[in-house]
Amino acid sequence: MSNDVPEKALAKPPSAKELYLRLLKYAIQYWFVFLISVISLVIFSATNTGFLATIKMVTDEALSARIPPSCTCCH
Repeated sequence: MSNDVPEKALAKPPSAKELYLRLLKYAIQYWFVFLISVISLVIFSATNTGFLATIKMVTDEALSARIPPSCTCCH
């Protein structure tokens, strides 16, 4: 009885770069959808960051207005 292991099974696994490039080759036919999704992700990230900055500004102003100037525990 011989050892019937295919040669492909013994080959080293592909690198992350090779896998990523192979996935991009499959996705190239959907380039427009891919482009729209990347642009949408950038817009979402920018608006999320802007929202958090606005919340920080509002909470900082609200909390600083509530602390009396004579309070030494918070300054």
